[in-house]
Amino acid sequence: MAPLPEVTPASPSSGTSPLELAARRRPVLHRILHWIRRVHLYLGLFLFPWAVLYGFTGFLFNHPLVMSDQPLEAFGREVWRGTPMETLPALDATAEQVIAALKQCHNIPVGDMQRVSNPPARYANDFAFATVKTAEGDIGLLFDAYGGGGTIRRTPVVKPTGPDEAFPWSVGPVSPPDKGGRMKAEGRKKAVDLSDPLVLENSLAERLRASIPSLLLVRHLPSGDATVTSVPDLTFVVVTSGRLWKVSYNSLKGTVSGKPFDATAPPMSWRRFLTRMHLTHGYPMSSTSTKWFWAIGADAIALVMIYWGGSGLLMWWQIKSTRRWGFAVLAVSTLTASLLAVGMHKVLSVG
Repeated sequence: MAPLPEVTPASPSSGTSPLELAARRRPVLHRILHWIRRVHLYLGLFLFPWAVLYGFTGFLFNHPLVMSDQPLEAFGREVWRGTPMETLPALDATAEQVIAALKQCHNIPVGDMQRVSNPPARYANDFAFATVKTAEGDIGLLFDAYGGGGTIRRTPVVKPTGPDEAFPWSVGPVSPPDKGGRMKAEGRKKAVDLSDPLVLENSLAERLRASIPSLLLVRHLPSGDATVTSVPDLTFVVVTSGRLWKVSYNSLKGTVSGKPFDATAPPMSWRRFLTRMHLTHGYPMSSTSTKWFWAIGADAIALVMIYWGGSGLLMWWQIKSTRRWGFAVLAVSTLTASLLAVGMHKVLSVG
């Protein structure tokens, strides 16, 4: 018998390590699964801030008392003792009263209008709202329509940080009074009639009006009377008599207004900042703006969550000892999600 050839193990001088040799001998499917696990891991690490943000801000929407930027307190059913809200009318009885009133108002025969018992009478919304105006600020009240309590939100009066005065050089039609009852054009000079719109040649509004017919023709759309309904204000800062003013010009309305540039808005609270980030969506026209990159992050977390689900199932399937219990958990999860989806569809589609 011929002697077997010797197999020389790889040495450091050969340039191939034992791990590399093992990786080469590994089946292609195992290598694919290895990369799926690695991508699953590193995507999770990279998008960890987004996952935490969306999870936490979603929690804030569900719990208005957490990190509230306004004094907020909850109350229970006990506050209604001794008030008309202590006992609420039955919804079915109220519906019957409405039907009886309709029959009387419209002379409807007795048998022509009957209430259907299924679905039962219900409120289209679970809450009622009220506002109380006080010298110290507004009080917003939210009530459970079924008498279960509610919340009290207090909004203190915000004192203006800058001079509360109108722009003395405003032009254009007088706008409605603001919340304080002052006309926004108050203080304008009376040397000439400045109530006419300020129309500039080739303004944004004029260019839109002139260009819309061509757009309809190019896109093969039916022609018609075009009306420009809104254009953004042009804002800029001027200095006069040593004071800075932020001026706004609307080319559609032909109005010029302004306010002191040193008037600053109250700072944004952390809660409002986080919830507004949660709701920010869509791609702006400019691909270099911060919102454009934020939209990319939102798309990334959406796609990666789908990938996490699929790759997680694949990784679970590779562990044979967990398959039986995994199937049970998946069955319970699928059943629970389906029942919730059907129930929410009924709730949201009624009314």
